[in-house]
Parts: sequence; C-alpha cells; structure tokens
Amino acid sequence: MRRRLSTISLILLAIAMGSVIQAMGWAQTSNYALVRALEHGTAQIDEYSWETRDSSYTNGHYYSVKAPGLAFLTLPFSRGMKALGVDQLGPVMIEGAKEGNALRWARAGVPSGMYANSLKLARETRGRITNYTPFVWLLSLLTCVLPALGLMFIVRSIGDQLASGYGTLAAFATGAGTMILPFSTLYFSHVISAAMVLGAFALLWKERKAPTRLGLIFAAGLLGGFAITTEYPLALASVIIGIYALARFGFADRRELFSRAGAYAAGGFLGVLPLAIYNQLAFGSITHFSYKNAIAEQGTSGHAVLGLNDGGFFGITDPELSSAFDLLFSAKGLFLLSPVLLMAFFGLVLMWRAGRRAEVGVIGAIFLAYFAYNSGYWLPFGGGSPGPRFLIPVIPFLGLALAPAFKKLPATALALTIPSVLVMATATATLPMIGNGDVGIWPRLVQMVNFEQTWLNAFGVDNKWWGILPFVIPLFASLVCVIVATVPMRIKPRDVSIATAAVAAWALAAMVAPRHPVPATPGNDHPYAPFVLILAAIAMAVVAGTSLAQRATFARRNRKVVNDQVALDTT
Repeated sequence: MRRRLSTISLILLAIAMGSVIQAMGWAQTSNYALVRALEHGTAQIDEYSWETRDSSYTNGHYYSVKAPGLAFLTLPFSRGMKALGVDQLGPVMIEGAKEGNALRWARAGVPSGMYANSLKLARETRGRITNYTPFVWLLSLLTCVLPALGLMFIVRSIGDQLASGYGTLAAFATGAGTMILPFSTLYFSHVISAAMVLGAFALLWKERKAPTRLGLIFAAGLLGGFAITTEYPLALASVIIGIYALARFGFADRRELFSRAGAYAAGGFLGVLPLAIYNQLAFGSITHFSYKNAIAEQGTSGHAVLGLNDGGFFGITDPELSSAFDLLFSAKGLFLLSPVLLMAFFGLVLMWRAGRRAEVGVIGAIFLAYFAYNSGYWLPFGGGSPGPRFLIPVIPFLGLALAPAFKKLPATALALTIPSVLVMATATATLPMIGNGDVGIWPRLVQMVNFEQTWLNAFGVDNKWWGILPFVIPLFASLVCVIVATVPMRIKPRDVSIATAAVAAWALAAMVAPRHPVPATPGNDHPYAPFVLILAAIAMAVVAGTSLAQRATFARRNRKVVNDQVALDTT
C-alpha cells in the first residue's frame, strides 16, 4: 500500500506540473525556433529572429544560442502532433481563455530595445508567440514534465536504499520544493538534462552492486554525453560521473581501468556526436558553438551589437564572492527559496558515516563545480528566473542526500520542506520568470488573485482561484499521499527544537535577505505580502509537524498494544 501511494503521489505531482501553461520567454521561444527550423531542414532561425533575444548572428544568419539536444528530442513529437493536427488546438484554447479574460500569454507594449521599437512588429511577433504557446505547452509535457517524473523516481529509488522508507519524501521535496517544480512547467532544457546526468549516476550506482557490467557503464556515458548536447555546462557533471565510473576498484588494476574508461568514453562520444554534427552542418566546424556571436542588442537591424558571452570563457570569468553569496542567500538564493536543501549537507555527513564516501565525493564535487562556475558567470541567475537556474543540475543530487536526513531529523527536514514547497508552488502558479530580483511579486500576485493559466482556462474559466485548481488540488493530494506512504517517524524533542530554530532562522533570513524591490504601482502596492507568505509557511510547518508527531505517537502506542497482547497470549 505504501509503495502504491508513493507512486501515486509522484504521478499526482507530475499532473500538477503539467497543468500550468506558462507564458513564453526568450529561452522558450529560442528553443522552439530551433525546432521549427529543424523541421525545415536547417538550423537558421531567420524567420523567427524577432521572437527571441536568445540568438546569435553568424555569416548573415540567425541561430538559436541554445544547445540543440532539447530540439532534437522535441522534433519527432512536434512533427507527429502537427501531422495529427494537434497544433490547431492552440487557437481554440486561446479563444476559450479570452472568454474567461484569462489570457496572460499575450504581452502589450514595446520593451525598450526590442522589435526595432516598432509597435507593429511587436504586435505581429507577439501575436505569433501567443498562438503557438499552447502547442509548446503540449510539447513540454513530454520533454519537461516526464523527465521531471523520471528524475523523482530515481531520487525515490536511491533514497530508499540510503534510508529505507524515506525515498518518497526525498523525491517529493526535490520535485515540489526546489526549482525543479517551476522549470518542469517551462520549455527549458534544465530539467531534462539534469535527469540525464542523474540517470547516468543511477546506472553506475546499480553497476557497483555486481561484477563489472560494461553495458551499464556505456549507457551512463551515453546519457552523460547527450546531456552535454542538451545543455553545454552538463560537461562538468558528466566528467565527475565518469571519474566515479573509473574509481570503483581504484586505479591499480590498469586493465579494469582501461575497459571501464573505454566503455564510458564510447558512450559519451555517441552522446555528443549529434552536437558535433550539428555544429559542423550549421557553422562549418565542430568546435563552433551556438553561443559564439550571441546578440547583445537587437537594435533596428536585429543584430546591432554582438558578443554577449564573449568575456572570459563563454561569459565565465573568475568567481566573485558577492555572486557566490547571492546565489545561495539572497532573496533569490538557492537556500532561501529551498531551505530543505540545507538538510542535504547533513544527509551527506550521514552517508559518509555509512560508508558511501564515493557517492558523497560525487555529490560534493558536482555542487562545488557548479557553484564555482556559476559564481564566475556574468549573469549568475540567468536573467529573470525563479532562482539560480544554472544550479539546477546540483538539485537532484542533493535530493538523494535528503533521505537519510529525513530519517535522522524528520521534524527538521519536514519543517524546511513546507516553506520550500510553498515558495516554489507560489512562484510556479503566479510568475516564475520574474523580470528582476524581487520575489515579493509572487505573494503580491496571490493577493491580487492573478495566476498563470492552466488547461482549465481554455474552457472559459478565469485565471483566479477556480482557474488554478488543476495545479493546487493534485499538488496537495500528492503531499497527503507522501505523508501516508512514509513510514511512521520517530520525532524526538531535540529534533523539534532544531526544527523550530531552523524555521525561525529561515524566516529571519527571508525577511532581511538582499533584494531588488519593484517600484510601487497602482494595484501593486502590497509591502506586507512577502511576510504573509513567510508566516503562512511557518504555520503550515507547525501543523504538518504536529500531525506527524501525533501519527508517530499513535504508531508507538499501537505497537505497544500489539506487543502487550502477544506477551499476554504467550503467557
């Protein structure tokens, strides 16, 4: 029963992810522009160049700056669905949303420096983007939501092996309490590429339990290689996982070492081969990546200023201390938005003590590598995203370490899970791709009852409370199933004290964290909204902790009654 409820809970969470239809931003339009270009047998996105600023200009043509892996995976689905006429559902869904006055996909006005400052061009371009937004949402169900579900199943599987019965909680916290939740609803490559490297790690985890199986090592290399094709920075994780593959028996047996290295390298080569072919056909060189000649300013020509990422190594220079702090502890910092991830470091200590030192080394190395790289990138948060999105590859690996943390300090881990889920759910349901650093816009939009669209809005329902129910109901049901599916926890008074201090510390940090406030505008002046969200998180954490404590007490009493009855029968 627990296993079935565990599976149901993760499927419900995936249903919640798939219910939200987000507005299209530069990254999404850039990815979809490449899909449409590939459908016509080219990598040039000249016809769609005004739809995105995530583009480059080389030899008189425009190209998407995105790695092509997501477009490669999307292409067969896109062609198949268009052959069936599914793309025609877009206008129908838009008309239904208009009836309910719920069309937040459309944008008004002309942003400075875009669309050649032409209102006519802006309207035409944004009209096209609005028309294909529902179709891209359908594509993202296959390329974003399903990978997120697979990622959560992997976290559950390995988590249960690290701490039996606690893998489901770890998977839920990873999927609902981190950036995995909002980015599963956005047509980005972050979630699917993170799922690939986690899958590579899972294959090697399995391979270590039996005699050498070169097939699994080859498959891990293939996943790691294609993760690079899908998201260039995943090369860091793929290399670290490759070292994990080699180090199973140490480095003394050269024959074993070479066979394992050969299997992983062969898989990795096949994984990056599509990228090499794409670079050769598109740019005439396998070493010419799409980020070269990225457009910094469109101007009136569409490519007025080039070289957006030319500083350092594709925009990466020496790590900066201020960026490092902001990535973790600013208002959009990783640990302010998802405080449950702090428990992962406690879980790593428990894993080390349990003898999982190679795995701890992999997780720690991946965290440090991406943290250092992100701290040196000129745009550390990746624009107006709901947190440091370039750290997403780290999240599922930290999620693995949550399972032993839940077992050892269940009250503390759960108390930090609640605010994590509440913040990320609020971001997903309101406006995840905020244009600045003020996360206070999320509770302000809740106060104004102004949510993102869901599939229900296509039936004429407005985008207020009724419209967001397809997201809220399965998310809440998933949480209930997770709690029921988890083994009864032993909550100690010391754990409760730590939980209280942890939530209080998070609340204080969230109130004083550096932020970039949005100027007050009519209808948008709600200075206390962020504090309402923080207080709601505290209240929910207290309620959840109390219910679990009561459940644990009931389980102990029940066991005592059974034991007493057995003793009496024996007598």
